Amino acid sequence: MRTLHNTLFEIAIDIHGEKLTANTESTSSTLERKKIYYKAIADGLHARLGMRREDVIINPIEVKKENWSLGNGEAQYA
Repeated sequence: MRTLHNTLFEIAIDIHGEKLTANTESTSSTLERKKIYYKAIADGLHARLGMRREDVIINPIEVKKENWSLGNGEAQYA
């Protein structure tokens, strides 16, 4: 699956042998880009894992750059 927008970082987590990728955004994408991205996620999970598209729930969390600390207790983007 390809990422359709820039992310600050991606996290890959191994859950019961399956991969879950969580993208955390620092800024909001347009509504059109979100729709394309959500469809790509549902289609990819269906094609690769056999998940039903209607079972894919997506709830983005958008965080302003000044609210990030990427180590050392510093707010690198503030």
